Amino acid sequence: FVELALVVEDTPQLIEPTALEACDDASADGFALFNLTSKEEELLNGADPTLYDISYYETEDNAHEADNPITNPTGYTNTVAFMHEVWVRVEDPNTAEGCYKVVRLELIVNPLPVLVQPMPLELCDVNNPGDEQEAFTLEDANAEILNGQTGISLTYYETEDDADNAENPISSPYVNTMNA
Repeated sequence: FVELALVVEDTPQLIEPTALEACDDASADGFALFNLTSKEEELLNGADPTLYDISYYETEDNAHEADNPITNPTGYTNTVAFMHEVWVRVEDPNTAEGCYKVVRLELIVNPLPVLVQPMPLELCDVNNPGDEQEAFTLEDANAEILNGQTGISLTYYETEDDADNAENPISSPYVNTMNA
């Protein structure tokens, strides 16, 4: 009589993470730099990342075979313009069989919005006539600026420097400081 022990080891319990998104740059070529590791907390669903070996692959087959991993997952540039997927392999090194799971990670490069220069907003000088100041609703220009594009939010600034640095946004109603 020989006793045979059967052991079923847990595999990592993962969830497929939401897409990793980046904005295209001025080249508008559909390629961007991604930090693939930024999705580890989400895909591990609260599990301790120090308990697993996590690696990234360009194909699902490579992920299952643990062959040819992406060498720089914190600085990965997608190889297919605009939409691309990579595969994440999470292995539990403390299991005898090296139990693992593979999940897909979608990479999306969002195109830059195309903005239209709007016509000037104009108001009659009725509030304290002669001071050439009125309260403008800046959002009145949104439709013209976006020209039908959706999913884009606009923020207004007094200077280009403030806009470039996303500092000191202004809001409506905005009282002009000079008459242009």
